[in-house]
Amino acid sequence: MCPAGGQRTLQRKWTSFLKARLDCSLAESSLPSIVQDVFLLKNDDWSKSVFYAVFTPQSSLSDMSAVCAYSVSAIGDVFNKGKFKTPVTVETSHVKWVMYSGEVPTPRPGA
Repeated sequence: MCPAGGQRTLQRKWTSFLKARLDCSLAESSLPSIVQDVFLLKNDDWSKSVFYAVFTPQSSLSDMSAVCAYSVSAIGDVFNKGKFKTPVTVETSHVKWVMYSGEVPTPRPGA
């Protein structure tokens, strides 16, 4: 009989989901910005397509906004060559993310 939740075939194995943070600097803001809208400018060569995103600050003290561009090839590089973060538990039972310094598993997550 299987334990509750299934056979746990991936227990103690590398599992992952891939995500990356979109950074777009706004002057005088120390908090991450909020994405308001995104537009994709498609190119026949997908890797040359570009995402444009409109960002606003989290605080209502500023009426500034910014538009930043992200090429599909640069996004691919982040996922194919970027560093990993791994969770560590701190005393208060919260999770903190720190840079992973171990060996990159093969195949690389997301491959």
